Amino acid sequence: MGAGALHLEEVSTPVGTVQVAAGPSGVAWVRLPGASLPSQIVVAGAFEGEPVADPEGLAREAAGQVEEYFAGTRREFDLPLDLGGLSEFQRAVLAAAAQIPYGETASYREMAISAGSPGAVRAAGTAMGANPVPLLIPCHRVIRSDGTPGLYGGGEPLKRWLLDFEAGGISRVGAESPRVARSG
Repeated sequence: MGAGALHLEEVSTPVGTVQVAAGPSGVAWVRLPGASLPSQIVVAGAFEGEPVADPEGLAREAAGQVEEYFAGTRREFDLPLDLGGLSEFQRAVLAAAAQIPYGETASYREMAISAGSPGAVRAAGTAMGANPVPLLIPCHRVIRSDGTPGLYGGGEPLKRWLLDFEAGGISRVGAESPRVARSG
C-alpha cells in the first residue's frame, strides 16, 4: 500500500459490518465480519496506477458499491485497488480470481494454472488468504476441486452464505446471516 492516511467507511450488511479503507493508491483493504485486519496494511507497496485524488471519496464510493452488492444490484466492482505488499504470483492469482463471474466458482487448481504455475495449488490458496480486498476481488468464489468451500478469512459459514447469495439461494431482503466469529 502506498504512503498516506487511510480513510475508513463502515457498511451495515446482512452478514454484519463490513469495513472498507482507501488511501492515495486505491482501496487498500476490506474487512469482513469475523476476519482480522489484512497484514498488508502497513507494507509499502508498488502501486502502478494514477494516484487517487480523493481517498475519502473513494472510501465512500467503495462502501456504496459494497451496499449495492448486498442489495443484489451490483455484480462487479469498479474501483482502483492498492495491492501493494503482494508478490507477483499473489497478484497473478488474485487477477485470475477477479475474472470469476458472479454466481460462478473456480478451483484453487484453476487459479494456479491461470497464474502460470499449475503445480502451485497450495500457494494459490495462500494467495487467496492474502487478498486484502475480499468481495472486490471475489476470493469467496474459489473452492476446492472436490466442490467444498475451503478456507475463507471471514469463516466458512460466511463463504457459503456469499456463494448461496450469488446463486440466488438467499433472498436479498431479510436474509438470514451466517454465524460469524467476531475477532478484533
